Amino acid sequence: MKVLRQLDESPFKSLGLGLLVLSATPILAIILLVTVLGIPLGLIALTLYIVALIVGLLIGIAWIGDAWICLLGQLPDQSKGIRALSIVSGAAVLLIIDFIPYVGGWVFFLVMLMGIGAAELYLFRLYVGRANGPTLST
Repeated sequence: MKVLRQLDESPFKSLGLGLLVLSATPILAIILLVTVLGIPLGLIALTLYIVALIVGLLIGIAWIGDAWICLLGQLPDQSKGIRALSIVSGAAVLLIIDFIPYVGGWVFFLVMLMGIGAAELYLFRLYVGRANGPTLST
């Protein structure tokens, strides 16, 4: 998956962008909800915020699963079965880590932030690539 490659290439950028999106979106949505004309946009922003939280967590789980599968000596992009095993193992690893007091919640939070940031980076680069038109490498 191309989104996971974004996370592999720039994990700290993904973490920072995820933190920015996580903190700025509710503030902007509340500002929009205060104005009468911005109410629909504020509701859309809050809905997309919830979707981003879920998608970010799923991307983070898949990233952990890919790392786990790579540690076992398999390549995660070989087949749909290995991809499914990767996601299930990532969820299991994250669930086990979540039981560790004080550490588990932070790891869960950081994985979600990194997933949100990776999704935003991927969407931004996809948008910039389409805006600039086709390149010679594509």
